[in-house]
Amino acid sequence: MRLLQILLASASIAAGQGPLPDEAIQKAIDLGRSTKTPALWKNVEKNHSVRINRQTFADSVGKTAIFLTDRDLVAFAASDAARRHRSLTV
Repeated sequence: MRLLQILLASASIAAGQGPLPDEAIQKAIDLGRSTKTPALWKNVEKNHSVRINRQTFADSVGKTAIFLTDRDLVAFAASDAARRHRSLTV
């Protein structure tokens, strides 16, 4: 069941992948400029993560897979550029 959830999550995220149009890139840059990196990470963890293995008696560490999209990477780059007082353009 877990494997099916992981495969479905990765397929649904990968289906949305493709060359990003300039408008989508600009929206991601604007999001990255206006949002700090920890808030972006919380959003990505909430929306793009899949629980692989829950914490059990034998294994005390829960494992989570996080799938990043191109929009997420652009937003993170824009957030880092804003933190360094640099500009990021399309």
